[in-house]
Amino acid sequence: MATSSVSTNIPKKSVKDFKFVKEIGTGSYSTVFFAIEKATDRELAIKAVDKELIKRLKKTPEVFREKEILTRLNDCAFAVKLYCTFQNESTLYFGLTYCSNGDLLQYINDAGHFQEDIVRFYSAELVEALEKLHVRNIIHRDLKPENILLTDDMHIQLTDFGSAVIIDNNEVSATDGTDNSNGEKKSVERKNSFVGTAQFVAPEILQRGPVHIGSDIWSLGCVIYQMATGKHLFHGHHEYDIFNAVVRVAYKLPDDFPNTIGDLIQKLVRFKPEERLGSEETGGMTKLKEHPFFTTDSYETKWGNLWSQKSPLAAKAKLSSRPKDNE
Repeated sequence: MATSSVSTNIPKKSVKDFKFVKEIGTGSYSTVFFAIEKATDRELAIKAVDKELIKRLKKTPEVFREKEILTRLNDCAFAVKLYCTFQNESTLYFGLTYCSNGDLLQYINDAGHFQEDIVRFYSAELVEALEKLHVRNIIHRDLKPENILLTDDMHIQLTDFGSAVIIDNNEVSATDGTDNSNGEKKSVERKNSFVGTAQFVAPEILQRGPVHIGSDIWSLGCVIYQMATGKHLFHGHHEYDIFNAVVRVAYKLPDDFPNTIGDLIQKLVRFKPEERLGSEETGGMTKLKEHPFFTTDSYETKWGNLWSQKSPLAAKAKLSSRPKDNE
């Protein structure tokens, strides 16, 4: 298999450098293991990708695009880090940040729903995380609570960039340079392929419209609603019903829903991506940060300093994933 063209200082390792402890997740063509690096005792989540399977599914470009995205994000506090890569004849391995506190969905489900101060804190971290992705020309396209991991200090780490895309030339719609009959470059608007999860996916992805950072902003609104209520903003008996509701933007906020959060969601979850608060057309993330939800009489979000603040959500008691000495 060809190697990635991404130039990086990511160290090269091999399977023998790690103790694979247990399986912690699976995807359509990969398995994730909790592992310990023998030389450093570092805990990692190692994603093992089946080479033959990605060839058969024609997913090789997506896998190497994910590696490039992770490389671009290695200095981003709110995304998992790519620590190392290695391979053998059958498998590609990605050594990633291990987040021992699991994902945000587990905490939403345990609590039923979050109190407003917790919703505010994690909404703010998600805003800053998406801002850092978008300035690097990356659109996640599958933002949901399962893909929001939590560090030891209960800060977020975005993960699973398998559906993400890189947009070119800082344009709102990604373009691919192709030669026309005169040998000149022409800009071709890149369309969305269907990716994501029904309850969080934006209409333009379902309808294969132009790629736009607003797709992440739509998903942000859906995640905020789930944090606040414990429920999905869009629902139905079948996936088709959910998709139909999404493309019609057919949702109803509860009568007793807090007005400020409701206003924020209504400004994020709009049919046209360019009308969503946080898009370049509405003033960008700077304008989104000015929404009243992020400042109250008793609390003001400290933008740019969230990572040093204490999370209002307590970590669950958990057992060590490490093997005992005699194992």
